[in-house]
Amino acid sequence: MRTIIEQHLQCSKVRARWILRLLTDEHKSTRLQVAQSLLSWYEQEGEIFLDSIMTTDKTWVHYFTPESKRSSMQWRHPGSPKPNKAKTTFSAGKVMATISWDSKGVLYVDFLTEPRTINAKYYSALLEDLVKTAIRNKRKRAQTSVSFLHDNTRPHVAARTVDTI
Repeated sequence: MRTIIEQHLQCSKVRARWILRLLTDEHKSTRLQVAQSLLSWYEQEGEIFLDSIMTTDKTWVHYFTPESKRSSMQWRHPGSPKPNKAKTTFSAGKVMATISWDSKGVLYVDFLTEPRTINAKYYSALLEDLVKTAIRNKRKRAQTSVSFLHDNTRPHVAARTVDTI
């Protein structure tokens, strides 16, 4: 069967190319409008505009990352025995890190150690703490207004979060 598929039909297996999202024409149009608006804002204000932007993102941080099979490869003589390696997995211990930064660098880092998800209540409290500590202490410039740039995840667009912002 494989011979027929590969040699006679000249087919081969290919991997799908991963893309971020399959966007509709409406989504593409909205992204274009936002990008044009940001570009014109930058053209009007220059570096002041860039200094006003602050963004936040989240990532899982594992306590331990095991060595990969490829990184554990060793040069060996053909007659020497193969090395043994126990299969390991990511440790169960991990924390969610939320990092906020602006054009000058990192402003705030928060580690969510409890086994829970980030919801609007938690994210709003995080933003309030961010304003109290990082923005007031680290952004001591004439520029006082801040534009939050974040994605459309539910905690970011919830009514409670919008009210906090």
